[in-house]
Amino acid sequence: MKEQDSLELIYQTVKEKVDLSFQDIEHIETKLGTLTSFNGVILSIALTITQHCHFYLYVIGSALLLTAILLGFGILRTKAYRRDPEPQKLVAKYWSKPQGELKGQLVANFVECYDLNKKQLARDARYVNTCIVLSSLGLIFLFVSRVVN
Repeated sequence: MKEQDSLELIYQTVKEKVDLSFQDIEHIETKLGTLTSFNGVILSIALTITQHCHFYLYVIGSALLLTAILLGFGILRTKAYRRDPEPQKLVAKYWSKPQGELKGQLVANFVECYDLNKKQLARDARYVNTCIVLSSLGLIFLFVSRVVN
């Protein structure tokens, strides 16, 4: 396999991986938005049944759901992910460079972009999992508060 062929294969593979990471970001944010909305609806329904619940269990359940909602909003805030290449810098710096050098630099930038975004994605995924646990516990406490009373 020629060096040019290897570079092209590496370029395509790395670019595809970066594209997939942005799809993963969208999937996590969609899940979190749905979960946060669900928690809001459940919490608003729970506010209408306060008189028929065990007080302490109700408060714990509501607090867990509220915490999950607030955490969800915190994660859903707008974040800056790295997206390479920056067109103006690419044109200014690499307009007259050989194609191999340009692709090599793009691969290096894509790898750096992927690594930075992967860290943010992993952090957001942990928070989504925390929101799921808080939501589940909140629902359990609300249910038990209704049954016990």
